[in-house]
Amino acid sequence: MSQRETNVEKAVAKLIGKRLEPGTEIKAEIFEELLGMRKESQGFSWMISEIRDALREYGIHLSGEGFVDTGAYVIFQPEDHYWLMREALKTADRRIDRMLVLLLNTNIDGFSALNRKRHENIIREASMKLEAMRRFQEVEKMLARKKPKPIIDAEGTEAA
Repeated sequence: MSQRETNVEKAVAKLIGKRLEPGTEIKAEIFEELLGMRKESQGFSWMISEIRDALREYGIHLSGEGFVDTGAYVIFQPEDHYWLMREALKTADRRIDRMLVLLLNTNIDGFSALNRKRHENIIREASMKLEAMRRFQEVEKMLARKKPKPIIDAEGTEAA
């Protein structure tokens, strides 16, 4: 186990050992102490990323939103995890769409048979994943729609 992995494990263990209630602010200085490095160092942000990954295993999201103003990371409300996923899906959709445009417009005339097959296969795979994500978004929209108003007949009763 590397020193980095050991530091991340120690930091997560100390954080999990305390009650991490939603809304809890954790100052960067606490992470500096736990990780043994300054927040200005390049490795610090990598370590924070690894800590975030580890905390997700406990259903906890450590947000850096507002860090510039407060100098602290915040534990998100569990109800907000939904929005994190919604944004991740939108981002993934845009990125896959952009790469599909690139692949579909790539001149493959000089490709070997193997590279041509790889190229075609990744286009198929990306297209299917993009379609599945878009269908999911359509289902979400349908679920969000309000139920239609009931149809009232001439006698003022609800039609079946």
